[in-house]
Amino acid sequence: MKKKQITLILLGAALAASSLPSAAPAQEQADYSQGGCFVLNEDWYGHANSTLNWLSDAGEWTYRAFQKANDGREIGATACHAALHEGRLYIVAKQPKDPGADVSGGRLTVCDARTLECIVQHGQIAAGAEGGTGVDGRAFLGIDSRKAYVSSNNGIYLYDLATQTFGQQIPGSSNPNNDAYGSLYRGQCGTMLLAGDTAYAVHQSAGLLLIDTKSDRVARTIQAPRDGSVQRGFGTAVRSRDGALWLSVCADTEGSGSAAPYLIRLDPATGDTLRICLPDSIFSPSNSWYAWTPDALCASAVENALYWSGGNNSWFSGEQIFKYDIDRQEFRCFIDLAADGWRLYGCSMGIDPQTDELYLSLYHDFNDPTYVVRRYDCQGRLLREYAMINYYWFPGPFLFPEAGDVTGIGAPEAGGLHISCDGGVLTVENAAGAECGLYDTSGRQLRSFRCTGAHHREECALPPGLYLVRLTRGGQAASRKFLVP
Repeated sequence: MKKKQITLILLGAALAASSLPSAAPAQEQADYSQGGCFVLNEDWYGHANSTLNWLSDAGEWTYRAFQKANDGREIGATACHAALHEGRLYIVAKQPKDPGADVSGGRLTVCDARTLECIVQHGQIAAGAEGGTGVDGRAFLGIDSRKAYVSSNNGIYLYDLATQTFGQQIPGSSNPNNDAYGSLYRGQCGTMLLAGDTAYAVHQSAGLLLIDTKSDRVARTIQAPRDGSVQRGFGTAVRSRDGALWLSVCADTEGSGSAAPYLIRLDPATGDTLRICLPDSIFSPSNSWYAWTPDALCASAVENALYWSGGNNSWFSGEQIFKYDIDRQEFRCFIDLAADGWRLYGCSMGIDPQTDELYLSLYHDFNDPTYVVRRYDCQGRLLREYAMINYYWFPGPFLFPEAGDVTGIGAPEAGGLHISCDGGVLTVENAAGAECGLYDTSGRQLRSFRCTGAHHREECALPPGLYLVRLTRGGQAASRKFLVP
């Protein structure tokens, strides 16, 4: 098997210096910016506000991590999206408070990405809507150090990062429906991605909005295909490792949940689109405009491949996970969960950008409060299962803190720190002078060393598995995982 080199990049000046972990990190203040992953839960609607769980690299759960870090405060109701941007975590919820909750949270919650300490919460999104019902949140996209976009059931709104306040709606992004049902479930704005000076926003009825981030205006709209008399719609968008955008296609724009039997590939440089038809044995990616979530369509940051869930019932089946190898143009059923009696819950699927491992939140039935998270390698082999306490979590998207700012589309990685382990030798490039610590996933330090040059080699025979390297240099710190196949 060919060994993969995992490219690691030292974080910029925004990272504060930190000490290497002790043998018992549980006794220290939680640092959620290093390792592990978050799961944002819709939680039990009608009973409680949404919650944020954290799974450590050692496989230990911290339940309701936001509440633990903020005594007496909670997230809003039916949280659906979370994103990291310049050291802060932004959590978007549909409503500020669940009907069964005692505490009011917010449609947008902003907190410190390291400690989860709450900085500000907004009950409303639309400017001047504090006295009304406002609009329901969907997703967050950081544009630069000054501003961000927040999508909703009625358009996309500017968000000032300096003052942490909402601005006006971006013209051309609004919901054209005025009736009670249509204003919530038709004409919504959902997933947003950033490429250069263009933000790509999926609009339920209009198509893909290409927004000039300098002027905050819609420069172009790409409508979903029309097949005969049927107007298709877009579901969600992801970016593959080769830089292309991929769009899932809904059967219509009404939020029925049905999907068209193909994907759309978009070249951001030219604007050209290409229809990629799916084989009869491969189901299309599920979509969820009826009650919006980001959808379970994911792109690997290591391999040029896409993953998604799908089935006969586009909304709730989730028994099969599919993979598309873009370079080889090969489709296959990657994981079949039916044999074990499990199903993927909604969009709760994510890929670790460092190790290329796939994480899935699984359940048996809506009336059964038994949930687990499973971790698979890039070949579809089950690596580990993480049991959870019994509760109606209704889990949503995964978020990997070590991925950094994942709200947009970055350029291919260049320069930076490179770490690889091959033939019993650990190689660290472009980190001269850095103090390094090597750890296993239990937090046990295996070795410490100093990089003596730009191409440092350290004899270090490691068995296959996941490891963590922490580096400090010039008052800055970075922590990254790498995989020994």
